[in-house]
Amino acid sequence: MMSTDETIVHLNHDIKLLNERCADLRQTYDLQAGLMKMNQQLLDQLSISSQQQLVSTNLIDKLSATIEKLHSSLEVQSEQQTFQKPSVTAKLMQSSSILQSSNHEQSKSNPSVPITITGSSIVRDLEPGKLFVGDKHFDIKIRTKHGASIKQLTHMVNNNWIDQHFNLSSHAIISIGSIDMKHINSDKAIELLNQLIQTLKRKHQHIKPTFVTIPPQFDPNLKPSLQDQLNNEIDDFNQRLLSLSDIDIINCKFTRNMLARDGIHLNDLGTRKLTEAIDVYLKNCI
Repeated sequence: MMSTDETIVHLNHDIKLLNERCADLRQTYDLQAGLMKMNQQLLDQLSISSQQQLVSTNLIDKLSATIEKLHSSLEVQSEQQTFQKPSVTAKLMQSSSILQSSNHEQSKSNPSVPITITGSSIVRDLEPGKLFVGDKHFDIKIRTKHGASIKQLTHMVNNNWIDQHFNLSSHAIISIGSIDMKHINSDKAIELLNQLIQTLKRKHQHIKPTFVTIPPQFDPNLKPSLQDQLNNEIDDFNQRLLSLSDIDIINCKFTRNMLARDGIHLNDLGTRKLTEAIDVYLKNCI
């Protein structure tokens, strides 16, 4: 048996070890508490940033609508001035082709069909304006939502944050999904797209939604294996998009030579391909 002194020494040693462990546990607890506090601060900052982003998006849309109204006002004034003081060129054109003038007047007499083209920056280089296709007259506005995901566009539609022209449009041509495919698979993207379709039907029953297939991506910053995986998901997304039966689809069949140097956005050829595909759709389907 150990003597009393030896027992006291062992007990003191055990107490010392317990005190050291308690100190370690206290330090670990303080560290975890600090991390939890930091995480909460980050969450609060993210929440504030998200709210600020929504407010900024709303302000930008309001500014876009105001600018559009100013443009429309200027167009009306220009048309009135033209009507009051016809140019010599206009007179010559009118006298040289009665049939052409008659067809133009017939086109003008038909009410214009308001069309909104919206989505991510894929549509950024399209030209808005008034388009005559046969006897059809379209009033086309482009509403680019840079960096918008499907979920964000759904939120904008649900809160009427696109713009007034969108709310009045009979058709909406939408290019969305390129941003999402970098972060989610095609299954989730189609699920979110169906939610967007349901939101459109609930909030804007008069709008016929038309979706555009999205181009492949060749981001030079991605590894080849990740690049292949991304484009496989994009191909699957497009195929499943084409299989949807309750909406119209514009299949652009984008290829790599239609992309800009960044491998993401459309170049002039890609924009021309998108424009031609939309024109064919407007001519044959509306």
